[in-house]
Amino acid sequence: MAHIRGVVVSNGDNRIIADAWLGENLSRIQAMRKIIHESLQPWPEERFELAVNGSNDAIWDWDIQSNRLYLSPRYRKLLGYEANELPGMFTAWARLIHPNDRVRVMKAIKDHVDYSKPYRCEHRLKTRRGDWLWMLGRGEAVRDKSGAAIRMAGSYTDISESVG
Repeated sequence: MAHIRGVVVSNGDNRIIADAWLGENLSRIQAMRKIIHESLQPWPEERFELAVNGSNDAIWDWDIQSNRLYLSPRYRKLLGYEANELPGMFTAWARLIHPNDRVRVMKAIKDHVDYSKPYRCEHRLKTRRGDWLWMLGRGEAVRDKSGAAIRMAGSYTDISESVG
């Protein structure tokens, strides 16, 4: 039986940077290489979307440095907005927070970003029709090597029925 030896170099995100293989059976080398590459790949996007849709939660992802904000289609649907109606900026999202909740929400975000306190906050967001939905927001920051938050992502759950 021919032996196959391989070396795989990946970065910290499970992305393969380089790989090298030794062996006599080229088809076995190719098969092993494919298995290793596939096992290190992130979830396919459709699997992620399926999990998100099944949870009935809305997903958000904020690039703190550029202030850009991704809002999932489910997020927009919950609030009744079309894709082009909500600019992908954090400041535009912040304007949807009920005025009585805004200071508390911004403090919870700041406490998480600056002090790593857990972000879990109940508050109201304005829908396209002008009414308010109670949402439970949760999130986690990604930090650089110095510990500074560079990105924050999380979910929103509509809790209007349990609060109202």
